[in-house]
This record gives sequence, structure tokens and C-alpha cells, in this order.
Amino acid sequence: MAAIGQATKHGVIVKSGEALEIMGKEDIIAFDKTGTLTHGEPAVADVMQLVDDMDRDQLLSIAAAAESRSEHPLAKALCNYAEHQGIHPVEVTGFLMQAGKAFAPM
Repeated sequence: MAAIGQATKHGVIVKSGEALEIMGKEDIIAFDKTGTLTHGEPAVADVMQLVDDMDRDQLLSIAAAAESRSEHPLAKALCNYAEHQGIHPVEVTGFLMQAGKAFAPM
């Protein structure tokens, strides 16, 4: 608990003592939190289009529509990016949000 308290004073949030213990045994840690570490909030850095028959704006419109009602920070980042690009999401109906499942480390 003391270590978690010290980490918090330096702006590092640790989920639990167990997570801290696991992290302490690791030699390498890779972060993939676009914008979170550098600006304090997630942000889209780039769009990689892997579908040939859809243009970038159409892809962003569909992706933003899929994420438009989500409360997840990455969903909000995607929607903000689309909005700043002047792209409006298609209308979404029948949205259902389900909480994810936590998985134990392998």
C-alpha cells in the first residue's frame, strides 16, 4: 500500500498491490496508450486503412458511429478525431453496451 501511495504522488496509478508485484518481476514494459502518456488523454495519431473498397472518410464515419455511444476513453478519442476531421458518423440504432470480461494473466 505504501508503494501504491508513493506512485500516486508521482502521477502513477496502480490498480492493486498484486499488479504492482507482477510489474516488479518484469524486465520490459511496453506502453501502447496513444496520447495518454504524453498528453494525459487518449488521441488518434493515425488512421491505417486496410479496406480497399472504402475511402478514409467513410471508414472513419462508420468507426465513429460504432463508438459514438460508448463511454470508453478510446471510443471518445476516435469520435473526437472524426469530428475534428469534419466527418460525421452514420446514425446508430439498437446500441447495447456490455461490460468487458477481465482475464487472468497467462
